[in-house]
Amino acid sequence: MVLLVHGFGGDRNSSLFLQEPLAARFRVYALDLPGHGTSAKDVGDVGEVGDGPAGVLADAVTGVLDALGAGRAHLVGHSMGGAQTRRELKPVVGQIFADESLVTRQLVDDLLAYKRLDGVDEALHALLDTVLLDGDAQRQDSPAALAAVGGAVPVTVIWGREDRIIPPAQADAVTGAARHLIDGAGHMPHMEKPAEVQHTIEQALCS
Repeated sequence: MVLLVHGFGGDRNSSLFLQEPLAARFRVYALDLPGHGTSAKDVGDVGEVGDGPAGVLADAVTGVLDALGAGRAHLVGHSMGGAQTRRELKPVVGQIFADESLVTRQLVDDLLAYKRLDGVDEALHALLDTVLLDGDAQRQDSPAALAAVGGAVPVTVIWGREDRIIPPAQADAVTGAARHLIDGAGHMPHMEKPAEVQHTIEQALCS
């Protein structure tokens, strides 16, 4: 079974280019994380006991797996990495693609419409403050967390070679992972080069 987990500010539709072709060979699901898409916008309180919003996201993923009766699954996740107007948002969104012509007016307007839904702005800011960034650095040390697993869980890292959000050289920090750089892709390789990403995922799942 494969569970597709979108990144910060996205939703399950972010994986549309992958879900259907992968479903030809595997049982595939995608979800909207709390605070995103059609899911509830309550992501917990920044100061609450426990993992706060980070725990809410993790519980959502494990809850979906439990509901599906999945004893084990392959997780395919994207970045868990803002702007309020089209003028502010367009250059930010442009940085996630290698080909900025993909950033259409409709794409930016759709993002703005989502951000203006009740509860969305508060949810995203709660996640930003506790899960994603501390100043300009990521608060969560993902490579360290993976290293702590000690190789018990196989990990494949797929990175756009032209990623301007997180430099592809950081893939080297994920000790023990299989690494794949996708030419002609930025921070959204699954949208810019879906066929290459699909092929890499299928190789990892079948190895």
